[in-house]
Amino acid sequence: MKKLLEIKNISKYFQNECVLKNISFCIEKGTFTVILGASGSGKSTLLRIIAGLEKESQGKIIINSINLENKLPKQRDVAMVFQDYALYPHMTAKENIALTLKISKLKKTSINKKINDISNLLQINHLLHKYPNQLSGGQKQRVAIARAMVRNPQCFLFDEPLSNLDTKLRIDLKDEIKRCHQKLNTYTLYVTHDQEEALSLADQIIILDKGQIIQMDSPENIINYPTNLFVATFVNSPNYNIINTTIYESSSTLNITCNNKQIPLISLSSKLNLNEIIVGIRSEHIKISHKHSNTTIPLKVRSCEFTGSNWKVKGLINSNMISFYSDKKININTNINITLSPSHINIFNHKTLNRIIKEP
Repeated sequence: MKKLLEIKNISKYFQNECVLKNISFCIEKGTFTVILGASGSGKSTLLRIIAGLEKESQGKIIINSINLENKLPKQRDVAMVFQDYALYPHMTAKENIALTLKISKLKKTSINKKINDISNLLQINHLLHKYPNQLSGGQKQRVAIARAMVRNPQCFLFDEPLSNLDTKLRIDLKDEIKRCHQKLNTYTLYVTHDQEEALSLADQIIILDKGQIIQMDSPENIINYPTNLFVATFVNSPNYNIINTTIYESSSTLNITCNNKQIPLISLSSKLNLNEIIVGIRSEHIKISHKHSNTTIPLKVRSCEFTGSNWKVKGLINSNMISFYSDKKININTNINITLSPSHINIFNHKTLNRIIKEP
């Protein structure tokens, strides 16, 4: 029998406001799952419900066939790491890590061994004698993670643990968290609003918006086959281009209108009953063409910004500002031709905003 963390029909109301609506999913043991969403989407509330810090309005949480309903946080075998570290200032790093073990009345020799093992894993042996006010933000978070992991719980919950750290520390600690997860082989749910963090950490991503799951999938499918325009723009931000256009079909080919030119785009296996669509494509899948053809789109350059490694170029297609990259600087107001990579295009219904072609 597979070991599963099961979230079944979880809803949460604060007074008359629904912050989580009928949330259901399953996670296999050893899977690193990232819950990705904007502020207010309900992701932190969901984590707190799993930890037992909030009471669900309805639904069930089941870990390895055990229903956690009415179980206190300390009875759930779940550890949570918070954004703000939550370390006791009057205790050393070692004492903070040891606290839950002492409450469990483990022998001192067992406690010391566990602390030594987790300190080696997170490379904080040299910090154990220090107090929180003597530690940097990254060091505090390592201690907070060690305190959670030393218990060897069945499930780890991370609530935006890296958001208070600078870029380099975030990258370093993100790698540590992933490495520890792989070594400990537990359930891991990690909440973030940072798309790059989500994509680099996750085995699977849950996109949450306004208290509902919009898509649950692998990082690759989230990027390449977003279920709707919200997912496409949220996960691909800021390098996702939206082009409102009209279509016509000729000999099983989808053709779109771009800057008053008809462009053959992709072959169709079934007829589209729409006249207007939205084309979505990432910046890296738009290329400058030095040859004019029936697949190139004419465009006037509106801006060209140096990024350090290349130039970010912007121009209009059908009154939509799009961006793409060039190896060389292009002068403003220069007329150029570009092409869209057909295999990387997503097409959305302009009314429902759902993706209407499953695979380009």
